[in-house]
Amino acid sequence: MSLHEIAVRYAPRMPRFTSPPLGDLSPASKEMERKAKLAGVKVPAAFMPGESFSHPDTRATSPGRNTTTAGPALLSFSWGLLALLSHNKYFSWAKIWPLMFLGLAVFLFLRADPENWPLGPNGFWASFREADVLQHRAAVLLIIVFALFPVGVETNRVKSHAAALVFPGVCAIGGIVLLTHMHAVTNIKQEMLVELSHTPLAIFA
Repeated sequence: MSLHEIAVRYAPRMPRFTSPPLGDLSPASKEMERKAKLAGVKVPAAFMPGESFSHPDTRATSPGRNTTTAGPALLSFSWGLLALLSHNKYFSWAKIWPLMFLGLAVFLFLRADPENWPLGPNGFWASFREADVLQHRAAVLLIIVFALFPVGVETNRVKSHAAALVFPGVCAIGGIVLLTHMHAVTNIKQEMLVELSHTPLAIFA
């Protein structure tokens, strides 16, 4: 990878307010391999868009398609704002801000792996055979924990001091998962760019 390619990946961009249609997303990897086998073409270990038997790296198929969608960005901004307001006595209702994590969990469950159940051709159990998909599903569970434990602490329904450690603890676990998370995509260069974008997030966590 060149420094220019890394800079392009990290360059700030406005989030999109529309999510790509399901038909515009990358096809299932197994389906690509099946077509390659029928065509007598070997899927390369690494390729650049436009080369033989590669799926175009469009805006919709780019690994960053979910992180540049406005949904997660708006959710992040909203729960940050509500978390600040919750410390004001006039906005005590804002203490339920952690429940907004449930919206992020739903978004990731549906869009992180569009080639798998419930939207894609890969079945429910078959989807768990892929390590990166399994990690994505585990991350959804962590986000749900984010939502439930902090709201109990914020509303004083949970009195245990240990419960207050769940939020930072799950942050740490999420950071560890990101450091070990990998995308087994055909394009090795794209895989490396995705993992590079994960590293600072993991360090902040």
